[in-house]
Amino acid sequence: MFFPALVVDDGCETRAGTVLIITFIAFHVPVRDEKAGVFIPIALASDAMGLAIGLFLVGIVRSFKTLTALARFMLLALLLVQGIFVKLAVWPHPLRIVARWSPADVSLRLLYATLSRNRWTATQWHLLMAEAIYIAVLGGLGGVLFRNVSPSR
Repeated sequence: MFFPALVVDDGCETRAGTVLIITFIAFHVPVRDEKAGVFIPIALASDAMGLAIGLFLVGIVRSFKTLTALARFMLLALLLVQGIFVKLAVWPHPLRIVARWSPADVSLRLLYATLSRNRWTATQWHLLMAEAIYIAVLGGLGGVLFRNVSPSR
């Protein structure tokens, strides 16, 4: 089975803890046990989503050079839909919707919602569902594709 590989990633707990500590220090967020208890699983889910995207890319691309180029292009595209280069307000409405549901924006909004003082609304639950769908679909497809491409024993 390939699914446990999506959940278990070397060092993902360390990255989640590091993100939590940096967030508390950089944004002067008071440390509360309930926030840390919710933040770490959300950070782990965001990490699993990144791993699922990577597994999908490895499943569809055969050569290492092509994979590296595609990964850099995807990083540039994710930065673009985050509004790093051009403000999202000038984009057409359909592109703004796509940008709001990109994997990077879903993770960012979930992490922000976790640290906010407000209760979760339906929007945050929809974001969590979208993250789970990204993990299941991309991870599942990537696992199947990777298994079909990998050399047999």
